[in-house]
Amino acid sequence: MAGRKWALRRLDDSGATAELIGIGPLSDQVEHDAEQGGRRLLVDLVRDGERVWREPLADSRDRHRRSFGELPISASHLSRGEQVLPSVYETEGEPQR
Repeated sequence: MAGRKWALRRLDDSGATAELIGIGPLSDQVEHDAEQGGRRLLVDLVRDGERVWREPLADSRDRHRRSFGELPISASHLSRGEQVLPSVYETEGEPQR
């Protein structure tokens, strides 16, 4: 599918509850989710040929540990084809599972 993709992790007090995925501009609801207990999963590393992400390696490692810690314990188990979090696909402003 053509277009800019985006992904958001929905969070609550216990950790991650869902991954929200879409194409195109973020809807108002997605922007609201990102501000209210959600976190964007994609960040710009390069824009217009210029490096824009300048996080030190130690900070990247710490962010990775925190991100993995948001996931349920089953995320560390090896299993065939089973998702750890539900994926919600937003198309034309309407969330779909």
